Amino acid sequence: MPEAGPWILDDGALGRWLSGRHGDAVALDLEADSFHHYHEKICLVQVTADGRDALIDPLAGVDLSALRELLADPSVTK
Repeated sequence: MPEAGPWILDDGALGRWLSGRHGDAVALDLEADSFHHYHEKICLVQVTADGRDALIDPLAGVDLSALRELLADPSVTK
């Protein structure tokens, strides 16, 4: 069984994870809490690229806007 990827708990860790990405594909999965809340909020982002997995914790204050450039890039398969 493969090891679980690292937890990303701050902006620096997210930047390091993104800078280590070299492929042209990324997989993302979002977990949101909307069952008991009127407005949804993202509670967990799971990402995989180049065989590296990570769990991003937005509730720890990680700025998810760092993913914007990656997600907007049409050359990256999502």
